[in-house]
Amino acid sequence: MPKHLTSYCIVAGLAAGRVIIAASDARADVEYPWCAIYTGGGASTNCGFTSLQQCLETIRGLPGTCNPNPAYPSPDKRRRSEPRER
Repeated sequence: MPKHLTSYCIVAGLAAGRVIIAASDARADVEYPWCAIYTGGGASTNCGFTSLQQCLETIRGLPGTCNPNPAYPSPDKRRRSEPRER
């Protein structure tokens, strides 16, 4: 393999690695109030529901339950973090 091609492959590999690392560090700053706790087979949790009804409709027919998201801020904490209008 020519030397310049080898160098190109190394640089491309490093760039791809940085993209993967940056993507894995990305996190949505949105917390939703309800979590679906799936209990069948490979148990998992999905805390992406805006209402209990939405969560219940999603897990209908599946083994699991819906619970409040423990990471969701209480109304008092949300109110304090919102900027005040003057």
